[in-house]
Amino acid sequence: MTDSDRALAPLDEARPAIDRLDTYTSPQELTEALEAIGQAVERSLRQLLRLDPAFSDDIRLKAQDTAELPFDRVINLLRQRDRISLQLGNEVHELRRTVERGRSGLVRAADADHASALLERLRAEVRARPDGSERVVDEQVRSVTHAAVERGEFAEPAHAVAARRVSNRLGFALAVALGVVAVGLLAWYIGARLRSPTELARGVQAYEQDRLEVAEQHFRAALRERENASAELYLGRIMRRQGRQAEAAEVLNAARQRYPDDADIVRELGHLLAVDLNRPAAAAQAYRRAVELEPAETANWVALVRALRAAGDTAAEAWLARAPAAAQAVLRTEGTTSREVP
Repeated sequence: MTDSDRALAPLDEARPAIDRLDTYTSPQELTEALEAIGQAVERSLRQLLRLDPAFSDDIRLKAQDTAELPFDRVINLLRQRDRISLQLGNEVHELRRTVERGRSGLVRAADADHASALLERLRAEVRARPDGSERVVDEQVRSVTHAAVERGEFAEPAHAVAARRVSNRLGFALAVALGVVAVGLLAWYIGARLRSPTELARGVQAYEQDRLEVAEQHFRAALRERENASAELYLGRIMRRQGRQAEAAEVLNAARQRYPDDADIVRELGHLLAVDLNRPAAAAQAYRRAVELEPAETANWVALVRALRAAGDTAAEAWLARAPAAAQAVLRTEGTTSREVP
């Protein structure tokens, strides 16, 4: 077993929880799965630190001691030596916040997608890092290579020899050489697949670079692989930005039916109603639901009060009085006559 396998062993032990990301039937079940996955991720990263000879013996001995070495410190140490990427570190912190939010009953369907992406990235980064010694070739790769050689897919080229004894030696040498090349190629291919970003990740990157057509292709590809709340949310945003309001409404309404407890989707639907369709009263209903789902999110309160003000609803100031301080700081400067919406 390689160091990479040892570091990832906690994820294998958490397989039942990981499987529940696709099969959960209630918010509580999803929260429990996310909590178990979060614990497995922490054990995996602590094991990664413990096995790394680049760290001092003192640090490695404390790696599994939560009192001596808090998890935030583990992540910082791994980041300082580039053992994990900044993005993975951020995703781990986000998962911890998600678990805390879930304990308050504010879990969302998109949280399962984010956890799956984190696990994929963690596996890829751990397997991509050198172990400090000659890496052991994965048993599956060797099995595939052996079967290919047995089937004759790596045929020995014709050659002239002086005697059978020499031919046997040369044939053996060629077989060994071809086997080594095949193992290397297959290992490289599998490693490349592990390191490659998901369709969702490619879509988010393209969206942030304002390459909307490319982003849409990646999000649609992600949806062909499996249902994905984040991909549907981004598709709705792309369509809104491109002025495709009817398509955006169809995508976001369908997403809301599939993920009724996802505050991001509900809020995006509210933006479509308020900004693109000029229906602030209808938007306010969506924003109220977003506030119910995620009351700590400032954006939900700001959008709700703005929509109520735009609709001329006198309840706007009552909602403002209940809003968090951060939302009040934004909204009180706008005044009660503001018609601004998100």
